[in-house]
Amino acid sequence: MMDRMTTILDRVVRWCLDPDGDLYGDERERFRWYEGMTTAASLQALLLPWAAAVMVLPLGKASVLPLAVMLAAAWAPQMLATLYVGRRQVDTTPRTWSAKRILLFVLNVVPYALFVVGALYVSRPGDSSWQGAAFGSAFGALLGVAATVVKGRRRARREALAGGRGLMTPPSGPVRSPDGDGAAGTRVRAARKEIGLTQQGLAAAVQVSRQTIIAMETGDYAPSVYLAIKVAKALRSSVEALWDPEPPGEGLPRAAAAP
Repeated sequence: MMDRMTTILDRVVRWCLDPDGDLYGDERERFRWYEGMTTAASLQALLLPWAAAVMVLPLGKASVLPLAVMLAAAWAPQMLATLYVGRRQVDTTPRTWSAKRILLFVLNVVPYALFVVGALYVSRPGDSSWQGAAFGSAFGALLGVAATVVKGRRRARREALAGGRGLMTPPSGPVRSPDGDGAAGTRVRAARKEIGLTQQGLAAAVQVSRQTIIAMETGDYAPSVYLAIKVAKALRSSVEALWDPEPPGEGLPRAAAAP
């Protein structure tokens, strides 16, 4: 069942990203489109809930159901994205709670709580149930923050013990490796084992997460040139030897030996 869900998610993502088509132009144009769509999706995730929270009071009881449907339509793709990256071995637990992360958390959570409170208020004007909903929303948000902070600290401790401080994600790279059979990943894994390096050790050496190394070795991620050079140096090899399935000159007729 889980494998089937992963396959469906993969198909949805591939259909949206159109990696093999020309919907978004060449590679440079494609990544600019991806950046633009990510920006649009982030803004919509903020603006739509706030619009619903603000509109429910003046529009009254008749607006509750359509606004709730709009919120569900805005929330579902976010959950789909979180599910997809989680199944792609990406740890979605925050390492730290920066000021920006706290601000975004508040801006994303508060409008949903305000909408619930407003919907109860306009649906039952003489009832005090909206007060209980307000208290419950605030309490639930605090519990969620506390749980996430605890998980983040556990993740930071695990990475510190494994020598993974200062990890960073690679600056760019396609979603899937162009090496369909995973041959490049096999060569990376073999080179790593040959020098006795663990996945976590390689991740620490090139400053990425262990999940990125796993995805690289299984053919689910093709690194950028910048990251490929760092991996090759850490493995005492070359980019050509690891990622070029047919090195230059291979398969070409040999020149006749000089007399």
